[in-house]
Amino acid sequence: MACWALSYKIAIQRGCHPLGLIITTCGTAILIALFWILLSSSFNLNPLACKIGFLAGVALFFAMITYFDLVKKGARLGVSWTIVTLSMIIPTSASIFYWKEIPNLYQGSGLILAIGGILLLGQVKPGSLNLNLKEVGLLCAAFFLTGGISLTAKMITAWGLEGFKKEYILFLYGGTFLPALLASFFLRRIPRGKEFRVGIGMGTAAYVRYDGAYTVVRRPPGNSPARASSALCR
Repeated sequence: MACWALSYKIAIQRGCHPLGLIITTCGTAILIALFWILLSSSFNLNPLACKIGFLAGVALFFAMITYFDLVKKGARLGVSWTIVTLSMIIPTSASIFYWKEIPNLYQGSGLILAIGGILLLGQVKPGSLNLNLKEVGLLCAAFFLTGGISLTAKMITAWGLEGFKKEYILFLYGGTFLPALLASFFLRRIPRGKEFRVGIGMGTAAYVRYDGAYTVVRRPPGNSPARASSALCR
């Protein structure tokens, strides 16, 4: 989703606090997940799927904080998001080398281009990207966190846990919501009206984004890794 990156810029322009935004975003996504679970009249807890989802959610919390901080510090939105999106290389590489999946020509070309993009970016001086060394470090952290989150969707389908999609997404956003709520409690920072307005929109998009990415991952090997990770990262 191109609008996902843009929503960070809008939130910052409106003076939203990252914790309030994460709470409202993930709270909205959790309510949507619960609604679909109740609508389907099925809720099957699988310990492994729940653990994977929760750990991915904690990683998502830190990824959102990191990216919010990057955009707030004035890092170029397009450059920053492009670098983070290149994290698709992590689940794609795992699919090839760990799960022994054979990528098609489209995905093989995409993997080569992604590696080339990373190498080219490595030759660029941080200052020319409007990023200082601290921001480069934050961007690297966001890269690996986002790639790790993408990888969990692949793990769910590769380990035969496809039947626990809704539960996985529920615990994913629960894993993001809980640390944000705890941090907000200790900092005595409750969400404000503008954060609710932006967060509800982001939360709806967030659920659709991960639900759609999960659906893509369930496709046969060769079609899943790059598209799934691309959907997860945008």
